Amino acid sequence: MAMGEAWIGLLGAMGGAGIGATGTLLVQRAKRRDDAVLARAAERHAEDVLHLETLATARARLRAWWVTVEGLGAALEAGRPVDLQQYQSQLEIELKEFATALYRIPAHAVPEGRGAVPISPAVIAEMVHISNRLIDAAHDEARNPMTARQVTELRTKGDEHASRTGRFLLACTEKLTRRPFPISFYNALQWMW
Repeated sequence: MAMGEAWIGLLGAMGGAGIGATGTLLVQRAKRRDDAVLARAAERHAEDVLHLETLATARARLRAWWVTVEGLGAALEAGRPVDLQQYQSQLEIELKEFATALYRIPAHAVPEGRGAVPISPAVIAEMVHISNRLIDAAHDEARNPMTARQVTELRTKGDEHASRTGRFLLACTEKLTRRPFPISFYNALQWMW
């Protein structure tokens, strides 16, 4: 009888050890699965932050370009002398940085069906055209000097382009954050441009 009890005790101990080992394996597997889910979530968050920084850079460079265009246009309208080299190099820098940021915007951030400005060379080509026309007007030896009215029209065209592109970049930001900007923000944006 004692031998039977010993075997039952041994089997019970082995069963308990097996259950404990199985439980430990299941807990470790669940922990690894949870760690993998957390790692994927952290990776997605890091990508979102990078994309939002890219959009913020594009918006800042767009604004800096427009401030430079406004300064040059206002000087030309007023007939003030301008440091052409400074304006030209500043516009080149702003356009290059804007283009770099624009082309880094991920496709999943671009809103569909809003009549938004597509990410295309046409966006930058329009900015280059406006910049070049103002630079050409600033050259003393320009063959066709622009009148103050033409400069004003070009500034207005640039303002419309910058405003439209700025709204597009905000729409991309809204799509990534899944939170709309308040209407008052868009009204402020209109005033800013």
